[in-house]
Amino acid sequence: MRGLEAGGVDYVTKPIVIEEMLARIRVHLANARLTQSARAALDVSGRYLLAVSRQGKIMWATPQAQKLLSDNLAAGTEDELVLPDPMLQWLEQAQTGKAGSKTTAMASLPNDEQLRLQYMGKLGPNEFLLRLAKDTSTNLPAEFSSELGLTTREGEVLSWLSKGKNQSRHRTDPRPQPKNSG
Repeated sequence: MRGLEAGGVDYVTKPIVIEEMLARIRVHLANARLTQSARAALDVSGRYLLAVSRQGKIMWATPQAQKLLSDNLAAGTEDELVLPDPMLQWLEQAQTGKAGSKTTAMASLPNDEQLRLQYMGKLGPNEFLLRLAKDTSTNLPAEFSSELGLTTREGEVLSWLSKGKNQSRHRTDPRPQPKNSG
């Protein structure tokens, strides 16, 4: 029982029956392959996900999320990746629902403001799912303007259109606009 409580997922009793032990090994290998395939599929689809404990320890991550985190977070004891203290405070607020607004539902990594974590939900008693994303929206209008020779305003409009947004939703002029009679 202590082995299972410590994280073991199976045990073998004596006398060992070789066929039974090999069958158990095959099942564990198949489960491990399924888990790895699911993480890789999430990664390929652009879903950079990770799970953290209440203490901020990274429990698992998709491969690309792991790489981004390794490049941006300091390793704790035993080379484990751990969220820094400000992120732990954010995680606690997100868990308790105090992160009600969209801005507090996401938090930037301290070493890279463009890398943002979004709280997705609770997976288990001490496991929380986070999504890692690179926020490039702030530079997009400026990039459009400089690369395409546009004015700042034209770059902003192109940015909105590239995101599928309608310019009228972003109009700053409060005067009514004429309706198209088409």
